[in-house]
Amino acid sequence: MLAAAPLVDKYSSHDWMRPWIPIALAAASYFIYACAALIVSQNQQNDFIPERSSIAAAVSNVAYGAPLGKVYAGVLARFLEMDVPLDKTMEQTARRAVPPGALLGSTSDGNGIGYIVLASVGMRLFGLNTSSLVLSMLALMGISALVFLWRFRDRRSVVVILYFTSLTVMLFTPLTWHRDYLLNIGIGGIRYFSLVAIVPGFHLLLEFADTPPCNFRLATTEFVAIAVQVVILVIAILVRNSAAPTIAAVAVGGWLIAWKRRREAGMMARTLRKTAYMATVVAAFVGLLMLSVSRSYLSDGRFTETLWHRIFLSYGVSPEWPFGNVRELYDCKRYIPEGIVPHSEDRNAHCIWWDYATKHNIPVDTAVTMTYGREYDKALREAFFNILRLYPGESLRAFFYYKPRFIVWSIAQSLDLKLAGVQPALIWLLAAALGNLLVFALIPLAPASPNSNTVIGGATALFAGFSTLPYIAVWALPHTTGDLLLYCFFGLGLAATAVLEKLRILLLSPSISEKQRIP
Repeated sequence: MLAAAPLVDKYSSHDWMRPWIPIALAAASYFIYACAALIVSQNQQNDFIPERSSIAAAVSNVAYGAPLGKVYAGVLARFLEMDVPLDKTMEQTARRAVPPGALLGSTSDGNGIGYIVLASVGMRLFGLNTSSLVLSMLALMGISALVFLWRFRDRRSVVVILYFTSLTVMLFTPLTWHRDYLLNIGIGGIRYFSLVAIVPGFHLLLEFADTPPCNFRLATTEFVAIAVQVVILVIAILVRNSAAPTIAAVAVGGWLIAWKRRREAGMMARTLRKTAYMATVVAAFVGLLMLSVSRSYLSDGRFTETLWHRIFLSYGVSPEWPFGNVRELYDCKRYIPEGIVPHSEDRNAHCIWWDYATKHNIPVDTAVTMTYGREYDKALREAFFNILRLYPGESLRAFFYYKPRFIVWSIAQSLDLKLAGVQPALIWLLAAALGNLLVFALIPLAPASPNSNTVIGGATALFAGFSTLPYIAVWALPHTTGDLLLYCFFGLGLAATAVLEKLRILLLSPSISEKQRIP
């Protein structure tokens, strides 16, 4: 009589090396990307144009001793001299060769406090140079990845490897070689931080999926890991508000998982406990920042990025803009002679503000200092809804017809990979990143929970879907859709690794005769 032996995969035995394999491969993916990013950033001009005011505030804090968030007028003026190389300005301010001038309570660029805090910490750690901005971003990415691997040491580490592999591939897209794009999304710049939020988002969603119903207490690894990832996610959002939908995606995904498993005893209670803990960490960290920075950011409404400025400007994606008699409704010709014009020009929003200031008897000298503040955002919000009420058809076409087309166009533009003329070192690093991913797909590792692949795939689709919300609210361009582009590469890589894993199992599994024995 034939007796079936236990089905044992000879490649799944756990020796002492097995738990370290995903960690080693993930570390290699990070090291490859970090080297490639540093090479690319050194080749770029590192102008950091959208970040200049925030960098000036950070330098005022680190080199001149200003309170966190405040900025010296002389330092700010020097950093806004765009014809002077940023590295030269940084070197001068490091020697305090630039007269500081008057101390201002806050910056007025609409970028909020996030990048100022990050740049200040980065310059204290890595020095007063542009490289410190890139190194700060890489440090946050590395910490997030390390915490992820500390918590999930099985095949779920594919998230980290795919993340850094996708980032490496993105270094060959127009975001790094097309001048118009690279000036707006420099590595380590504000717009790059929508990418920093991705690993924390996956981590928090996998925490919900990994919730055992029988255990009501958070283990130490969960407790610490959740706190670190929440803090990094909040930093990313404060730097780049377009990362905020990550929170909504985590919440929706987490509660969908809980609802699916609602019949398991204690499942909903434990999910609620994790949700409450995450919210507490967010409140505590944001509260600490509020106590640490200049009070002007809170009183003037400059703590986060300007919101309605960008939403109002997005009317300009419509070829019908300006609608009807909008130009007559908002008269600013005394200050901006051309008034409201076609396309998404910043001066269109400034026109609304001057019209608002005139109607509300705000003195010119005061109105200038209020740009991108709370009252400014209020004026843009009122104008947006007034135009929506007066021209609903034109407004809906702008948001739900023209903007989605911009999303498709932006991703198509970004998929133009360039290998010709690239440094050989970068080509070798790209090959190493792809080879590292291939090794991960082909080597058997400790299995994750049975549904982890489904959760990661669903999370990718969920995060990608939610990442489009800012592009509907504002608009999509190649340099603003970096997170969606990464999700596209991530999804392709996830599908490829799943296929390779299936092939490995089919080709390397023992034969039927090896799975059975005769007693």
